[in-house]
Amino acid sequence: MSVRSSNRGKVEMNIQAGSSVYHKPTGEEWFILGVSGDRVCVGGYPPTIAYIADCEVLPEPIKELSESELDYRRKEFGEGWQ
Repeated sequence: MSVRSSNRGKVEMNIQAGSSVYHKPTGEEWFILGVSGDRVCVGGYPPTIAYIADCEVLPEPIKELSESELDYRRKEFGEGWQ
């Protein structure tokens, strides 16, 4: 599943598991582990869920999630993430 996010009025970009994004409120670059509705869950510590609208896709290639990343997503965020 990919979600379209308006990129500050620029061309719309897909945010999906494996995307790298810039999180506008924190100024941090994040790796997306999953998308559900209008939210994303991200890799790293602490486990974080954010609004898609607060993220801008970076021009890095989308990476396939590893088994350990999928396990972390299930453990920290539960089921229902794409």
